[in-house]
Amino acid sequence: MSVRGCSTVGTCLAALCMVACAEPPPPAPSAVIRACPWSLCEGDDFATSIHLDATRSAPRLTLVEAPPDPDEPPLTIRWSFTGSDWLFDEDGTADKPVVLVSMAADRPLHVTLTVENAAGGVAEATKSISLTPLDEAGQCPLPPPVEDTTDDCLAIGPAGL
Repeated sequence: MSVRGCSTVGTCLAALCMVACAEPPPPAPSAVIRACPWSLCEGDDFATSIHLDATRSAPRLTLVEAPPDPDEPPLTIRWSFTGSDWLFDEDGTADKPVVLVSMAADRPLHVTLTVENAAGGVAEATKSISLTPLDEAGQCPLPPPVEDTTDDCLAIGPAGL
């Protein structure tokens, strides 16, 4: 091996060591979306509120749901939406852990929750609010939305799968 070849290998090893010796990334949080209802009938036209809840998200990645730790700093929450036209109900903003939205229901609504912990770790969860076609009589075949959002709504995220 030539001196030049050793220099190149040495440079590569030095660069690899610098990358490998850098600080590890911050610990990831868990992003969990609870959505109720998780499907609307086509043409709902903003009639039904969709309850979106991020309160089961956690500052540290976990596969087992646990209550929030009161000693941990709060997560930074950000909701984003694509697909169907939508709007917040009741003075909602995209940075609250619980929001109510309604949608035109002309196509599915894709909801993304981004959470960031105090260490700078970021995680995302995505949920699509699907559409159910009307029945032959032109009626919505879905049951009325569930009022109790604790057990009967769909959770999406590490602790909700």
